[in-house]
Amino acid sequence: MERIINEINNAAQKFKKISDKHSRIRILTHYDSDGITSGAILSRALQRADCNFHTSIVKLLENKIIEQVREEKNWDILFILDLCGDLESIKKIERPVFILDHHETEKTDLPENITLVNPFLINKAEEISGAGLAYLFSKGLDEHNKDLSQLAIVGMIGDILAERISKIYNFILNDSDAIVRRDLPLLNSTKPLHKALEFSSSLFIPRVTGSSDGAIDLMREIGIKPSSDVTLLTLNKEELKGLITAIILRRIEKMGAGAESILGNVYILNFFNRLEDGREMSSLLNACGRLDYGDVALTLCMGCEKSKQEAERIYEDYKKYLIESLNYVKNFKERLKGEGYVIYNCKNAVKDSIIGTVISILSLNELFPAGDIIVGMAYREDEKIKVSARISRNRQDIKKNEINLKELLCKVCADIIDKREGEFGGHSNAAGCLIPANKEDIFITALEKELIQRQIKLS
Repeated sequence: MERIINEINNAAQKFKKISDKHSRIRILTHYDSDGITSGAILSRALQRADCNFHTSIVKLLENKIIEQVREEKNWDILFILDLCGDLESIKKIERPVFILDHHETEKTDLPENITLVNPFLINKAEEISGAGLAYLFSKGLDEHNKDLSQLAIVGMIGDILAERISKIYNFILNDSDAIVRRDLPLLNSTKPLHKALEFSSSLFIPRVTGSSDGAIDLMREIGIKPSSDVTLLTLNKEELKGLITAIILRRIEKMGAGAESILGNVYILNFFNRLEDGREMSSLLNACGRLDYGDVALTLCMGCEKSKQEAERIYEDYKKYLIESLNYVKNFKERLKGEGYVIYNCKNAVKDSIIGTVISILSLNELFPAGDIIVGMAYREDEKIKVSARISRNRQDIKKNEINLKELLCKVCADIIDKREGEFGGHSNAAGCLIPANKEDIFITALEKELIQRQIKLS
């Protein structure tokens, strides 16, 4: 932990030496909740320091975006947050660049003008999200930025690190006033319970998730009257016990799943002088980013109450679309299924910006054996296809280093796609890539071949 903090502090001091109030700062950050909170944390810190800055939210750090930014004349210092880009392309930028990222990357020699802080290169065992890095950097600039730790926790939740809190996140949690408790990890523990159950996607509940009537029936079954005043936090011990039992029984009946994956960490945070569920806040930001309203999410994180109302409206639309997409994928009969893997080529039926979320949710449920590789594909508007890959359920079920999804996708792409056409990034258990639409069939064939070969090696 000390090495990461030292690297971050050194980067912060370097920035302070080369910048002043006249410096124009350009920020590129990812469009998911981790990226948005990363951008908001740094933007807020720069705003407090009276710096000029401009923040852009992007889906991927494609080479064309790097080239566009390189040619822009109206910035002096560039920050790249929570984005894994082609370092060879970034090396062509001659002005100062700070990269705060946590995705897997290769060690490479960088010119003096580029500062890269990535825990994967420092200590592979230490897990921290992009928002955590942005927070530690901002705290390194000024200790008064400790209040931004709230946003770092939301980013942590968005990057699925909430269940395995590392030493460095314990350090960040101690800077905040977050309340952490073991509870049902519904999307929102502070909103009406029947709505939280209906839109429960991270904790899949058969006949309840995606069904308003099913959520109300479940509550009535255990003697709880549905009401806007009844939330997960207002339940007494007996009511909570009854709810947990009912959910477990439904999961056993339909999925053969037990109680081991029911409870999780719930984070209660203070936003706009009211308690909010960190999981819900993370999902709300993620919804805005994936529906192209990243500006709304960013201004919300920076304290604009008006943006909260707009974000909640967007979130309602997103939840409906997410449930529709989940139901579509679960009933998709043209999936390619083999021993240890399944591929969903959704084409235009699911948005490219949401396919990763859909596959992530499927990977957390007991629909597939632990360790199965789940791949989703969706068309983009620019003649490219977004590919997202996840490993089903917990990494504990898989031998260490047995599979690395980023390396898998890189290998498949390298065999069939020109380096200038394909883009990829991510982690060992969650990765993605972009491929040209005209390579769709070749890619699927090569991917299946690689997945089959992997299964043969394991058997």
